[in-house]
Amino acid sequence: MNDTIKKFIVGLVGLAMVVTLIPAASSTYATTPTIEDLQRTISELNATIAALNATIADLRAQQAPVAPVVTPPVTDIQGVPAGFVFARNLTVGMSGEDVRNLQRVLNANPATRVAVTGAGSPGNETIVFGPATRAAVVRFQEANMAEILTPVGLTIGNGFVGPRTIARLNALLRVVPVAPVAPVTPVVPADPADPAAQEGILKANLRPTPTGVEVMPNSSNVAVMAFRLQAEDSPIRVQRIDLRVPDRPWRHINHIALFDGNNSIRGINVVSANVIDDTDVTSRIRFSGLDINIPENGERIITVKVGTPSSPTLLANFPITVDIDAVRGVDGVGIQHFAPKTSFFRDFEVESMAKGGDIEVRLNPNSPKQGIVITDETNPTTHEILRADLRVTEDNVEVKTLTFSLTRDDLSAIETREFQLLDGTTVIATAAGTATTVMFSDLELEIEKGTTRTLRLQTEVGQNASGAISARLMGSTTTIDAISANDETVTIRGAANGENIHFKLTAPVISNISVAATPVLGADNRVVAADGRISFTLTARGGDVVIPTTSPVGIVVEGRIDGATTTTIATSITIDGRDLTTATEIQRTITEGSSENIVVDARVTGANGQRVWIVVDEINWGLNNIMTGELLRDLRTPGIVITLP
Repeated sequence: MNDTIKKFIVGLVGLAMVVTLIPAASSTYATTPTIEDLQRTISELNATIAALNATIADLRAQQAPVAPVVTPPVTDIQGVPAGFVFARNLTVGMSGEDVRNLQRVLNANPATRVAVTGAGSPGNETIVFGPATRAAVVRFQEANMAEILTPVGLTIGNGFVGPRTIARLNALLRVVPVAPVAPVTPVVPADPADPAAQEGILKANLRPTPTGVEVMPNSSNVAVMAFRLQAEDSPIRVQRIDLRVPDRPWRHINHIALFDGNNSIRGINVVSANVIDDTDVTSRIRFSGLDINIPENGERIITVKVGTPSSPTLLANFPITVDIDAVRGVDGVGIQHFAPKTSFFRDFEVESMAKGGDIEVRLNPNSPKQGIVITDETNPTTHEILRADLRVTEDNVEVKTLTFSLTRDDLSAIETREFQLLDGTTVIATAAGTATTVMFSDLELEIEKGTTRTLRLQTEVGQNASGAISARLMGSTTTIDAISANDETVTIRGAANGENIHFKLTAPVISNISVAATPVLGADNRVVAADGRISFTLTARGGDVVIPTTSPVGIVVEGRIDGATTTTIATSITIDGRDLTTATEIQRTITEGSSENIVVDARVTGANGQRVWIVVDEINWGLNNIMTGELLRDLRTPGIVITLP
C-alpha cells in the first residue's frame, strides 16, 4: 500500500471517529446511551468501513498498470531480427547484415541452403555475398518461378536479388504472434528532484601503443593491441567484444585475453571449439557475457594480450581486427549500442624456431631419355615423358598442386589429349593441360620426412601424331604448392628437366652401334689425319623406311675439328654392303620389321694440334622425318689429335 492510500485511510478513519464520538459526547451531557444507541453507532461504523474499502479499491484500480506492452513481433526465420525487410538489390561482391539475413532465409529451406557446413551454413551465416550465396539464390528463384521468373519471361534464375526476388523474400518474413507476458509491478518514477536518465553513445578507437610487437615462443600475456571504449551522456555496460583473427589462429597463439589496466577481464584458450570460422582466411573470437562498466562521459582502456605455445607457427603479420559494430553495450535506459563505426586493427609478429618441410626436386635416373616413340596410326597411345623425385626433409609435407612446364614441337595432337600423374604405378590425377603447362590440383599427396616420392608424368598421344615434347618440374612455390605438417613455410628447390621425346608414325630404330678412330701417319710418323668407322643397324618400325640417295641425303656424315664442322672429309657409306654415295639403283627401302647394317667410313684432316673426329649428323627418311642432334649422340668416333710439324 503506497503513501497516498495510507494517508487517505488515516484521514477517513479520523473523520469516522469524530463522527462517532460526537453523539457519544453529546449524550454524556444529556443522558446515558441505550443499547439501541450503541447498535446504531456500530452500524454507522460498519458503513464507514465499507465505504473506506470501496475507496481503497478505486485508488488501487487507478494505480494498476496498463495492459502490458507486447514485444515487437519476430519472424519465423531463425536469426532474422524483428521488423527486418530487404530494401536494396543484392549481388555477388556486396556485403552487409542484409546479406547475412538473406543467407538465413535461404538456409531455412534445405532446397535453397547456402552450405551444409562451414561458412554460410545454418548458424554460420556471413555478411559476404559470394558464389555459394548466388547459387542458393538461383535455386530460390527457380523454386519460386511463378512469382519471380515467369512475369519477366525467364525460365532459369540469375542469382541477382532484384525487386521481384526481394518481394518474395519479404513475403516469407511473416510475423509470429508473441504471447502476452504477465503484468509486472509498475516501475515507480524517479524522484522529480533527480535528473532524468538519458540515452548514451558508445565509442571505440585504436590506441597508438602497443605496436609492432614480436611474440616469442612459449610467451604469456604479451600486450599486442589496445583500444579505448568511451561512454557519452550515460553510463554504458559493455557485454560483448568480437575480435577478428587469421584463419586457424591456434597454429600461432594458444591464449588471448582482455585486460582493463592490470585487471584481467576475460581469457580464452585458442582452440577450434572457441573460434568462429567466418571465411577461408579469417576467423572470429567472441568475448561474451562481459560486464565492463564505463561511467557517464568516462572511458576504459582495453588491452589485448596473447600467449604462444612452445613451437608456434611463424607468422610475420598476425592482424587482430575490431570490425564495425564488434563491441556491444547497454546504456542507462536499456538501449543497446554498437561500436566502432569504422573498423581498426593492429598486427604483430609470431616468432618460431620450427622449420617447415624441405622439398628437393630431382630428375629420376630412369626418366625417359631423348629418343623416338612410334605412335599408332589408328589409336591413341600413352607414353611417359618425365620421371621426377621429390625428396622431403625437416618435416612431413602435403603436396596440393604440381605444375609442369611443357615444350612442344609441332605436336598439336597432344594438346587436346590427357596427361596423367602417377605415384609409382598408380594414377593419382589427370589433367588436360595447355600448350605450355599442365597442372594437377587437389592432390593431397602426403610425403613423410626423410622419404623420396617418385612421380611419373605421361601423356596420351593421338593417332597420326608427329612431333616432340619435353616436360620440366621446377622446384619453386609457383610450381609446387605444399604445406608443412607444422604449418611452417615449405622450402622448395631443385628441378627435374626431362629430355625431348619424339613421336613418329614411322621411324628407323638404331641399335648395334660400333665406333672406332685410327690415326693416319705421314712420312715422319706424324699424325696427318684420322680414319673413322661408325657402324650401326637400322630397323624399320611403324612402316617401311626409305633412305634416299639424293637430296635430302639419307645419311649425312661430317667431320669435326675442335668441335667445328669441316668440309675436308672423304666419306664412304654402305647399306648392307652397297655404297650409298655412288650407287643409284641399290635397295634404299627398309621394310617394316626388317633391319639393314650401315657402315660409315670417313677420313678427316686438320692442322697441327687440332682434335678431329667423325659423326653421323643426320638420318633422313622422308618429308619432315629426320633424326639429328642428341638422337644421334652415340654415332661419333673418338677424337684424334693432329701432330703435323
